[in-house]
Amino acid sequence: MEKLYWGPTDVAAYANISKSKAYQFIQVMKDEYELDERRLLKGKVPVVVVKDFFDFKVEKKV
Repeated sequence: MEKLYWGPTDVAAYANISKSKAYQFIQVMKDEYELDERRLLKGKVPVVVVKDFFDFKVEKKV
């Protein structure tokens, strides 16, 4: 079964960035997508938000 939420380790692996940079991007995603902290798991964001953010906002490193 596929995960619904990703933490910094999963985000870092998907975007090929460092874990510390993933924490920063998670905060940017929460602000940009106006995600409600009370409805999220601590330190995680929905997978669809991560994929949308990195596919359209930031070019992934190759």
